[in-house]
Amino acid sequence: MRHVAAALTVAGALAYGPAWISTEARQAAAPAGPVKIELTEGKARYKVGERLVGVDFGNDAVGTTEAVTGTIVLKADGSIDASQSKITVDMRTLKSDQALRDLFLQSSVLETKQYPTLEFVPTTAAGLPFPLPMGTPVPKTTIIMPQAAGFKLTGNMTFHGVTKPVTWNVVSTISADAVAGRATTEITFETFGLTKPKVPLLASAEDTIRLELEFKASRSSM
Repeated sequence: MRHVAAALTVAGALAYGPAWISTEARQAAAPAGPVKIELTEGKARYKVGERLVGVDFGNDAVGTTEAVTGTIVLKADGSIDASQSKITVDMRTLKSDQALRDLFLQSSVLETKQYPTLEFVPTTAAGLPFPLPMGTPVPKTTIIMPQAAGFKLTGNMTFHGVTKPVTWNVVSTISADAVAGRATTEITFETFGLTKPKVPLLASAEDTIRLELEFKASRSSM
């Protein structure tokens, strides 16, 4: 799709969605006109390298939420309609393996009472074919195998009250009525005005925050 998003939305030739789809109708050519991609399932997570007091090696602090919604609309020329496209993550629902960590992050780092969501408005997706693939027929069967596509999804992300341009690396599988994949990017505490965690148990935390989004989405013509 040269400058388009098949949606984050959000792995390898990702098996997060169905690996095989059996419908003869999906062998038809991709229809012309606008396309709507709407998330049906999503899982967002953060990963931050940390080292605890008294431990000689580091580990990743990981928080996850499934409170993810989003829609991406592609115009007939393959460009993204940013006015109708947005992905939203409810940061208040992030959970890790430590309740105390979650409490501290919510109150002192993410400040989710004031900034409850992360929002990403995509504008371009370099490297994604357009028209979107319909899948590849398996000879002598009615099975359609989704096509893998990798692209860079760029847009404006609003997080902790700060809006900055961000690019996600997306690996996806695309069929006639579905898109699935994983999107990843990296940001820093400083870029979005976040205070790095400082608690007695924590010796240090890395400056980089790795963000991931896994997703399933429906695909339909408009």
